[in-house]
Amino acid sequence: MLLTGLVPEVAVLASAVLVALALDFVFGEPPAWLHPVVAMGHYLSAVGRRVSRAAGALARPAVEFWAGALGWCVGAVLMVAVAFAAVWTLHDLHPLLQSALLGLWLKPMLSWRMLRDEVQAVETALAESLEAGRTRVGWLVSRDVTALSESQVREAAVSTLAENLNDSVWRPCSGSPLRACRAPRSTVLPTPPTPCGATGANAAAATGPGPANGLRGWMTRCPGCPRASRPF
Repeated sequence: MLLTGLVPEVAVLASAVLVALALDFVFGEPPAWLHPVVAMGHYLSAVGRRVSRAAGALARPAVEFWAGALGWCVGAVLMVAVAFAAVWTLHDLHPLLQSALLGLWLKPMLSWRMLRDEVQAVETALAESLEAGRTRVGWLVSRDVTALSESQVREAAVSTLAENLNDSVWRPCSGSPLRACRAPRSTVLPTPPTPCGATGANAAAATGPGPANGLRGWMTRCPGCPRASRPF
């Protein structure tokens, strides 16, 4: 057996990563209505609307802060509960089925295909004109792109790819198997998804085309995302 209690071992986790990569390569991003990161954004947006004071109301920064913190903590507890429930369902399943289900649950944390497509779209736009290339790369970066040369447009696109590759591919793929290798068997659990942190780019394509729907547009639209105000 590849399971000790509820603890998937390295083989299950490693094969789950391969399943997730295959799903990402073939299907790309799930639709917005099914995307867990989009659901997290909706939840945090609802919390924000409830804790924010109405226009003209008396400012209560302490109340707003702690109400927002409580809302965040409730969301975190819900995500941990979902992660443990997901692990529990794997308890008596065949290791191959465990790998398939873990890979399916890991997929929303990966966005290699979307990152690749966005960078390729910049190159395609550059083939049309420099202005088209500037417009397209403007979907990905927060800097002023109006004066960028052709080589600078490419550099900006590749820089965005490199900076997001860590959160969108490397960390989700390496975290669980490597942790399983170095942690005691009784403490290993699959890494649960975290709001926005591990999937900073993976829901951009789900909302359709347009400058506001590129990497920067999705991240600035994602409430509570720690990178929402940080340029790439």
